[in-house]
Amino acid sequence: MEEQRRNPRYPCAGMAEIRLSPAASIISARILDLSLEGCLIALQLPEALPRQLKVELMFSVHGLPFRVWGRLNCVRANHSLGFQFTHVSDRILHQLQELMEELAAERQKNKSRLKLVTKPSA
Repeated sequence: MEEQRRNPRYPCAGMAEIRLSPAASIISARILDLSLEGCLIALQLPEALPRQLKVELMFSVHGLPFRVWGRLNCVRANHSLGFQFTHVSDRILHQLQELMEELAAERQKNKSRLKLVTKPSA
């Protein structure tokens, strides 16, 4: 399957919440990965949600809280949901860009560490 994303996704961890409407209850979840355009969220309990559903997403990564609107694009068998962000303010976009830089640096650091561990000895 060919990658169609314009921006890379980075693995991350944090708590997330999904609100289906202003009056609806909140669905608890965990964020698994993040990009400038969307995220993958794992539900704590199975929930039947229709694709293209627009929701309010609240999540925290590296201690930074985010609140954005998103559309459900992908439902996976393991109760994870792929969302595309639909309404992101300039301020939130700037914060996401800074976080993406942190996550990219973290990924590179982990790759370098892995190379050191797996490097054969002479």
